[in-house]
Amino acid sequence: MMAMATWSAMGARQVRPKRDSVPCLRAEERALVWFTRDLRTDDHAGLVAAARARCKTAALLVIDPTRQRSASAASAVAAAKELRHRLDELGVQLIVRVGKVEEEVLHVAEAVQASVVLVQDDAEASWKSAAHAVREKDVRLVTWKSRLRDTPSSSWATPMEGAAQGALVAAEKRLEDQGLGMETYRAFEEGRPEQAARAAATAMRGGTDRGADLQRAMVELKRGTAEEGENFRRTKRSQANWTRPPLSAPENIVAMDLKASEIEIGDIPNTEALRQAIVEAIVVHPCLQSLYEERAAEVSDDEAARVAATSKATKALQAYLERDDSERGDASLEEWRSELLRAAEKWESERRGSTLSTAFADAFELGTLTPRMMRTIAKRVLRKSGGGRLGDSSQWTAIARAELDASPARTVALAAESHDFHLWLAQEDERREERAPGATSKWWRWKGRLCHYNVAGVTDANSTQGNGGGMNENAESLSVVLVHGFGASADHFRRNFRELADAGYRVYALTMPGFGRSEKPPDFAYSQRLWVDSLKDFLLEVVKEPAVIAGNSIGGYISAQLAAECPEAITGLVLINTAGKIGGEVEPSTTKPAPKDLVVVPSSLTLLWYLERNIEKTLKRCYPQRPDNADAWLAEEIYRAACDPGSLRVFSSAFYLPPPVPLNVLVRDRYAGPTLVLQGVNDPLNDAKDRAAQLEKLCHNVEVKRLEAGHCPHDEVPEEVNSALIEWMHRISQIKRTPVELQDAV
Repeated sequence: MMAMATWSAMGARQVRPKRDSVPCLRAEERALVWFTRDLRTDDHAGLVAAARARCKTAALLVIDPTRQRSASAASAVAAAKELRHRLDELGVQLIVRVGKVEEEVLHVAEAVQASVVLVQDDAEASWKSAAHAVREKDVRLVTWKSRLRDTPSSSWATPMEGAAQGALVAAEKRLEDQGLGMETYRAFEEGRPEQAARAAATAMRGGTDRGADLQRAMVELKRGTAEEGENFRRTKRSQANWTRPPLSAPENIVAMDLKASEIEIGDIPNTEALRQAIVEAIVVHPCLQSLYEERAAEVSDDEAARVAATSKATKALQAYLERDDSERGDASLEEWRSELLRAAEKWESERRGSTLSTAFADAFELGTLTPRMMRTIAKRVLRKSGGGRLGDSSQWTAIARAELDASPARTVALAAESHDFHLWLAQEDERREERAPGATSKWWRWKGRLCHYNVAGVTDANSTQGNGGGMNENAESLSVVLVHGFGASADHFRRNFRELADAGYRVYALTMPGFGRSEKPPDFAYSQRLWVDSLKDFLLEVVKEPAVIAGNSIGGYISAQLAAECPEAITGLVLINTAGKIGGEVEPSTTKPAPKDLVVVPSSLTLLWYLERNIEKTLKRCYPQRPDNADAWLAEEIYRAACDPGSLRVFSSAFYLPPPVPLNVLVRDRYAGPTLVLQGVNDPLNDAKDRAAQLEKLCHNVEVKRLEAGHCPHDEVPEEVNSALIEWMHRISQIKRTPVELQDAV
């Protein structure tokens, strides 16, 4: 049997993983390795665990058309073929099934008499639904967390004692009571949860005022000013901040004899067959049909994407980062590299760093590239080019260097850090105290990146694919999607979920990419276009039916643009102190010179510095009637998100946004549907009274309700907003408008 070449063909050494970094199995077990978003043999803890235990092993890949995007069908097929080829080299057969994932996993596990199913842990709602269905059938499901670095939930390099872990819980509670919290990137990146636990345990064992000692220790650790904290970082950085290198592919796995099971291994469908299966499997609401067809038309046969989705992804990424022609020999890779570099010149002239999210999106989503691979490649390229090292400096230094340095290698490294942190944040979400009463917190992947959202009033009866949505053609009530403003999140609607759901509505709120607890990829080109596109896909993949869309501040403008682009999918539009120009005509599309990065980045850092010191004061100013509603939790949550890796790219996006289309054009001319304006007339950020009057005058389809509130009426006077919204939605639900009528109205 041909020994499997490791991912480290680039020169990385063979890695013996720590025992606690992979699942533990017994030799007598029969293991089924279930591949989901990890279509690779390198850096795969499930395969390493099976090889280490010497247990009989088979592999399974389920292609579920209801969960597959047609746009990435070609890449998925290429990755599946490559995976089968690599597993064949290891002597392990890959069983392929096309169908509903829950049913196929259970069927194959029973057929091969598997005693354990191994699968990589994930936070996405659809994955959790499938895993839950498998567990309900008494199948032993063993998961692992593939992390860039050690974290409290996945074994620290220096194990914590039980007493220290108990102290950590107490410390977190204490911090939470103070409105500080430990779910910050500072704590994650510098190993402070362990540091805090040790300090807390010491304080609790001491003979002095334990409560005061604990509080002082936690605040000092949070602010990073304690001398012992500095000593800890210097002495423990190599351990607590240690990043795991990618796992090498195992060389010896004991293969399961599938002939005795009389099970067919199955064929991998070709691209066209898979696309057809997707079309037949997905049931689309009639009002969303044109939206679905628009996305389906975006299917790409890009050779670059297919190459990046195979085992060549690591070489392709290194070739892109190095940008030279020094290494020859692989004709397909050379052709791909030339194509990529031509495209990169265009992409990066429009917005720095977008090459990664464009060319390597499929590789990232399918798991042929992992954060550990990305960071290791970036580190190697930086060293080779003399561009320095990533190092283990504080997150502020790392982010500032990545922002000021246009090096693609630093962008790749920061993207790996961002994904790793947000995956940890998502997987730890269940421990978070409920902040949106009546709502359930869930996670959804968009372009391979994790996005947080809340749902309320959605039951299993109208839920499909585990995401919390469903097609409800006969339902009398409406679905409503709430869209937050700049710097906020889905949790900002904490005072709206329960009352709207109790009134019979299905309520969703997406935290858009770049905000809140959603991922903040530094390679995304943040703009109105990106946020509108994310909301479109959220409607298609999670809500799955037409909805009322209600947005606050810039979320109002994004909602108006979405309604203008697909009016048949929007039952009604609600603008809550919306941002956006009112009056005038559409400006001609022109390419304006982008501001210099040396101006943008310091300005963004200055804004963040101001935010840290004035956030509570600023928030209370925006809540003039009820300043107490702008509480410490809201300030801490906004500031916590602003400290996440990649957040400065979001802040700096304000300098690159194109001229907006006037609101009156979007609302009156392009959408033309029922629109409610809820206006806090005491908004300190603009002339709210005049803006409401302008919209009322210019748009015949607008109904205005003025409220004694500031910029965020939904959180300041929620009872008034909820009452007005429920009454208005009840009225418009009586109006039956077909897609044809909506098109005629436009």
